[in-house]
Order: sequence, then structure tokens, then C-alpha cells
Amino acid sequence: MQFDYCLEKLPVAAFVCDAEGLITFFNAAAVKAFGRTPHLHDPADRFCRSVPMYHPDGTRVDHEHSWMAEALGENRELLDHEVIIERPDGTRSTMLAHANPLHDDEGRVAGLVNVLVDINQRQQATEAIREAHDAAEALNRAKDRFLAALSHELRTPLSPVLMILSNLEEDPDLPEKFRDEVTLMRRNIDLEAKLIDDLLDISRVITGKLRLDMHPVSIHGKIQNVIRNSLSELNRRHLRIVTELNAEPDQIVADPARLQQVFWNLLRNAAKFVPDDGEIRVRTWIEAGEPPHIWIEVQDNGIGIEPEVLPRIFDAFEQGSPEVTRQFGGMGLGLAIARTIVEMHGGTIEAHSEGTGKGATFRVNLPMNIHRPVPVATKPQPPGLESIPKVRLLLVEDHKDTANVLRRLLEREGYQIRVANSASEALQMLETEAVDVVISDLGLPDRTGYQLVAEIRERHRGLKAIALSGYGMEDDIHRSLSAGFVDHLVKPVRPSQLKRVLAQVVSGNHERIRS
Repeated sequence: MQFDYCLEKLPVAAFVCDAEGLITFFNAAAVKAFGRTPHLHDPADRFCRSVPMYHPDGTRVDHEHSWMAEALGENRELLDHEVIIERPDGTRSTMLAHANPLHDDEGRVAGLVNVLVDINQRQQATEAIREAHDAAEALNRAKDRFLAALSHELRTPLSPVLMILSNLEEDPDLPEKFRDEVTLMRRNIDLEAKLIDDLLDISRVITGKLRLDMHPVSIHGKIQNVIRNSLSELNRRHLRIVTELNAEPDQIVADPARLQQVFWNLLRNAAKFVPDDGEIRVRTWIEAGEPPHIWIEVQDNGIGIEPEVLPRIFDAFEQGSPEVTRQFGGMGLGLAIARTIVEMHGGTIEAHSEGTGKGATFRVNLPMNIHRPVPVATKPQPPGLESIPKVRLLLVEDHKDTANVLRRLLEREGYQIRVANSASEALQMLETEAVDVVISDLGLPDRTGYQLVAEIRERHRGLKAIALSGYGMEDDIHRSLSAGFVDHLVKPVRPSQLKRVLAQVVSGNHERIRS
């Protein structure tokens, strides 16, 4: 009875026949599969004779030589036998039949357990899963397209503003009474651009599309870069930076840009929650082992972290209490991105705090996966702009404000600039004018920048082109480089970055590293 109970609970058709092939038990699922109630102990229904069955090729199954009869006659298990069942209403289902002989106490064949699995249902389930997967993939692609378009629309108007402010900030003739205001505006534009970057990065994290570009890298060099780029903000708020960079050696194989992003997020997070005149300490040391590990610690004397928040501090959109969020702003993405990047490098990141008002400490642990010194410079430094002959640039940009600002800034640096507002106009200019480098947007009114660079490569071999676009997703960058651009700069771009890349491209000393 216990055996029958177990068969009854099966979600698939099951029935039992004796050594003669007479049905002795069936479950409710078998009734549903057959579309009728089988006859118990009835010779007329031996081997389910009352149920029409067919081979996959459509020929009728001879019940006396069916899989059931074969399993009983040969006393062997028979699995995955495909058979088509026809019900009284004419509907058919393809089944996978499984037969297992039953034995008495003396080992003789006493009967057979039969299980039928509806392939149609399995196929339907498989198809439903496939359709759900396809729908999810389509949704992800649509989301990526939306984020890419949103990024482009947000970045494009920021680009001329940032370039103007950056240029003013670097101008020694700017009156001091205006410098603080210009720096303030530039800093907030930078923050807006960083927010866009964080939103795109967290999308990459969620979809598993964040990728690393591994190179030998100096940990101390990246930390010093971050501190140097943060000095204006730190000095404005009179924040003290104390460094104890004791790790020796400090070289690992990592993604330089992503690793710098981690240190930037940690330093920015510390500075954000430290009061004016506060202190931030950055330490490094080596932990022996095989391989050894390098520790990077960022410690502050700021507002601290509530105990209940500490376990969630690396979760996306987590910043602490609503009061903290209202006071300090932000979306709580930096630490989540930092954790993912660190873990992708095989490391760990942890946070410590004794509570509110007692500061916070963040520690990053990375494996030392390189055992040779990293050269300070792997290649000759590119010449400065002043040592390069007059360079002829073709700027392909349909956003008039961006085009005008870029033209003025680059002309001021000594470049000869021609501007085209479409791909067709650019190709016409290239037929009649000598050009050294092309700078092109990707979203042009008559065709894409990818199509333009393909035509340039075909018609003007050796002419180098740089993509400058608000589209900054990984796929966009990969597609640009695959299409033939030597680099992909994401709007808003700082003039110093653009000038550096141009100097490298013109001098033939360019090797793209994601910035």
C-alpha cells in the first residue's frame, strides 16, 4: 500500500502490471494521460491494449511486442522509449516510457512498473523557458540601448560646459576672484559626469558585463594619481592627507583604470563624510604568503557608520540613514562598484567603524600576482604639443555648441581645425583637404561614426580617427575600436585628456588604455 501511495503522488503517469501484463494499479496522472480509466486485471486490456499507441514514425504499436512486453520477457530495465498515445477524443501526446521489472522474494519477475513522461509538456516547458530567456535578453538589450542613449543625451550638453570651465580653470590669466567660482562649477560638472559613469557601471555589474583590461600596475602610482587629482577639493576644505605607503614591492597585474577607480571611490567616500579640517590616512603594507598580498587602507575621522548599516555598506544604493542621504547626497553606488572590481581581481574589501562619529576604515586586499618590478615608463613619453608641427584636424560633430567650443580650444593650442556637421560633409572634405587626424562623434545625422570610420579606412588608408561620443558603454567602446578608431573618448572630455591623446596619436606613440 505504501508503494501504491508513492506512485499515486507522482506528477507523471504511472501504472503497474503483473507478470502477465495485466494492469494492477494506475495513478490519477495515468488516467489523464490515457484520457480514460484503464481496466484492472482485464485480459482485454493486457499491456494497455485498449489505448492506441504508435511508434514515432506513425506505425501502430503491437501491444504484445511493446516495450512493456519486452521489459517483462527479457527481465531488464527499459528507459526513454518514445511512444505516441492516442486518447478517445483523438488528441495525441508523445511520451517517454520507462519500464522497471518487479521481483518476488525468490528473484522471479513478478510485474512491471511503468512511468510515462509527456514530452509535449517538457517541450512546452523548455520552449517557455527559452521564450522567457529570450524576453529577458531582449529586455537587457533594450535597457542597454536606453542607458546608452540616456548617457549620450546627458553627456553631450555637459561636454562644451566642462571644456570651457576646465580651460578657464587652467588659464593663468583668470582673475583670482573668479577662480573659486569656476572651480566650483567644474567640480559639479565632474560630479554629474561621474554619476552617469556610476549608473552605467552598476548596470554592467548587475548584468555581468564589467570587463577587466589587465596590465602591470603600480599600486602606489595609482594612489598618488588619485590624491593628486583630488588636491584642489582637499585643499579647499582643508583636509589633511597622511600617506604611509610602505608596501614593497607595490606592483601587481590589474586593470589600471578600474583599480584607480576603486581608490578614487574610497578617497571620495572618505572625503565626503569627513568634516572640514578633517584627516584621511592612506596606508599600504605587504602580507606574507603564497602568493603575498598587498593591503590598502583608507581611514578617516568622519561621521562613522551605523552598526546596522555596516553589513550593507557595499550594497548598491546603500548610504545609511535617510538623514545621511539628505545631508551628503549621492546614490550609494561607488562602494558597490569598488567591491565588484576588487573581487574580480581576486581580492577582498572590508569596512570597519566603531559607530557614529568615530570614523571609518576601508581595507582592500589584493593578491601579488607579479614577481618582477614594473618599469616606471614602458615606452618613451610622447612629445609635447609644442614639438609637433602644425597638425590638421577634421572634427565631425553635429552638436554645434560642442563643435564650436572644441574648435576654439584646439585652435588656441595651435591645431588647424576644419569642422564637418555630417559624415557626408566629412568625406567630401577629405577628398580635397589634407588631414592628419579625424575626431568624430558616433551619432551623426546621416550615418553612424562606425560607418564613417569604415569608409575612411577604405578610402584614406593610414588616416587615424578618434571617437568622441556620449555613448560610453563597454559595447560602444569595443565597437569603436573594432570599427577602426584608435581611441574612444567619452563626453564630457577634459581638454587636457583630449590634448594628451592627440599628442600620442600624432607622434605615433599611442596605446589605448581605458580612462
